[in-house]
Amino acid sequence: MNDADGSRLKSWRTKKGLSQRDLAAILERSQSFVGNIEAGKTGLSRDLINRMAERTTVNVSWLVTGDGPMDTEEPLESSARPVREDAQTVKNPKIDPIRLMICRDLVADIYRENRVPLSMDGHFDEAVWAYNELLNRVADPEDGDEMEAVLPQVRHLLRKKLSNAKGRT
Repeated sequence: MNDADGSRLKSWRTKKGLSQRDLAAILERSQSFVGNIEAGKTGLSRDLINRMAERTTVNVSWLVTGDGPMDTEEPLESSARPVREDAQTVKNPKIDPIRLMICRDLVADIYRENRVPLSMDGHFDEAVWAYNELLNRVADPEDGDEMEAVLPQVRHLLRKKLSNAKGRT
């Protein structure tokens, strides 16, 4: 879960003059579902992000990362956040917001498991690291099944990286 995601969703919805009920109808979900996301009780799912992209003008990259314009009606070229770590190893310089969200959640889970605090910038850097590791381990970045199969490897590498870092302190 990420309170910032819910806040961004609420900001976009209110800017568009939509009630929670209106947005719920567009997404074919309940009003309480939208309310729970906005309150940070429920996180953004892949399904929800896909529905938002298909049925609204929200820029899903902005919704997930907070970067770029709020709406796709604005130019999207500025919406891709530059990769700050291992940039030369990225096969596709335009970050896929859904994959980055998956990596962000993976990082949050592992740091939470290990009870290690993580700053927002650190969280983003680790998510980008995981994203780069994921892309470097697949033959076809467009193959979702292959990406899913490689995620446990990236999870293991991040646990090992975190364990090594804890051992040095």
